Amino acid sequence: MAFLVVDYGSSSCRAATVSGNGHLLSMSRVPVALTITGDRTGQAATVDVERAWSVVCRAITEQRRVCREPIDAVAVAAVMAFVCSDGAFEPLLPALTYADTRSAGYATELESLIGREHAWRVTGRRCRGDLLAPRLRWLRASYPDLFSRIQHVMGLKDEFVRRLTGVLCTDYAHADYTFCFSPATHRFDADICELAGVSRNVFAPVRSAEERAGALVPRLAARLGLEAGTPVAVGSTDGTTAMYGCGVLNGDPVMVCGTTDTLMQKVDRLPSAESRQAGSLALTINTAMQGGGYLAGGATGTSGSALLRTAELTGTDADRIESLLQKVPPGANGVVALPGFTGERAPYWDSSISAGFVGLTMEHQPGHLLRAVAESAAYRLRRLLAELAPVAPRRTQLVIAGGGAQSPVHNQIRADILGVPLARPRQIESTIIGSAMYCRVAVDEGATLSKLGQDWIDIADRWQPDTTQAGVYAAGFARFERVLGLLSEKEAR
Repeated sequence: MAFLVVDYGSSSCRAATVSGNGHLLSMSRVPVALTITGDRTGQAATVDVERAWSVVCRAITEQRRVCREPIDAVAVAAVMAFVCSDGAFEPLLPALTYADTRSAGYATELESLIGREHAWRVTGRRCRGDLLAPRLRWLRASYPDLFSRIQHVMGLKDEFVRRLTGVLCTDYAHADYTFCFSPATHRFDADICELAGVSRNVFAPVRSAEERAGALVPRLAARLGLEAGTPVAVGSTDGTTAMYGCGVLNGDPVMVCGTTDTLMQKVDRLPSAESRQAGSLALTINTAMQGGGYLAGGATGTSGSALLRTAELTGTDADRIESLLQKVPPGANGVVALPGFTGERAPYWDSSISAGFVGLTMEHQPGHLLRAVAESAAYRLRRLLAELAPVAPRRTQLVIAGGGAQSPVHNQIRADILGVPLARPRQIESTIIGSAMYCRVAVDEGATLSKLGQDWIDIADRWQPDTTQAGVYAAGFARFERVLGLLSEKEAR
């Protein structure tokens, strides 16, 4: 048994062959790039749908040339992006990605119309500019003629699956990130859809990622080097799929580290107002695939990208970051970093707070700034775990993956600040493995995502917290939150 999986990301499209027991056999890579432009309305970050589809087909055919293993199922993951198309499924504009900021002002407006607490109770999240509903309001205001022609709205991954199978469907993660979907009812909310300017009918039917969407259509099979009728799983976003590829259904929290950090943990029921900390709306609640329940947590502001940007600003080569982090003592000699170059997301949710440093003196060097960024990014996670504690008390370790999890020094900083052991799987391609899990469940009635998470994931590296630094980091955490609080109060005035 073997599976062909595709991961269309923001910098490359990868097609890989994975064995039926979760071993990566072969992988091909085709470079891609988001189209990013800026004007007075914000940053446009889009994907040309036809070009992206061409890249997907190229990645698959290249992989089939180098690996002729018989394929039992196919799955696709893709960067979070939404496609708006007409009645004939012709895209009306490039897919809008998570990094597109042009609708930020419409998010604030929409949340005020719905009410912050009510919006969170219905959708399980704060309203942000990277969600679909405020983008639809922006499109309606900015391009009314184009908006009037929208008949279908789906994820970029959903469009790839539709072209592979002829079947229109979406998954829970894409539905959750419309800001029109309720994790509690598994339905699109009519009132929020009306505020977004669309009917619930524009959205594709929602299914779980590991279900079978359909079968590969004959007209594509020969072109791609696959058998007609090969099952195709529903699939999901790249970030969500990475969570399942790290075993998020097994109970421990999982964090995918990269440009930002995304930390989620499985919970059995929705948090009540009483279980949240002082009525906090810090957590994001997503619908769990297979078996019910939810994933609670959130995506932070810039973290890995903040570290790289700080290195760039201080003239530090990226390959020196590790050694400089190690040379600077815990607490960064009093420097407090604000790492959110694009504002603060989970758990603080304040887009007005941009990056900066507090406490600099003439004695500080680039290494102190880098260390402060690494520590402050971990302080966010410390608050997020504290918010999770009332609703997800089980925590034996934090499983980490992604490009930002490759630094042993950085991982030790995280473990020390969080007071939780970190565990890193041997197979770092968590999105690829997660997609293969979807495939296995789609064709094997006895398989479950939870069981595959136990059987396929082999922990290779661990970092234990150094408790001797607990006092230093407790003081640093208090300073970090005090600075954030002062900035939030200043902005409110």
